[in-house]
Amino acid sequence: MVRIDIKDKDPFVNADAEPKDDISASGFIMRAIIRYVRILIVFYIVAAVIYFLVTGSVLGSDSI
Repeated sequence: MVRIDIKDKDPFVNADAEPKDDISASGFIMRAIIRYVRILIVFYIVAAVIYFLVTGSVLGSDSI
């Protein structure tokens, strides 16, 4: 049997250290909302451009 090398450093030795980015729960939620809203806006713009290229009209502009 091979013995475990006891000299190896523990990778979890600094687990009790304070996190570098100490934010509150509301700050975390706001960051998540802002991140996903930006992603949704980008995908909406891409979908709108594809719709415009396929149909040749802007969605809802016929009723004006």
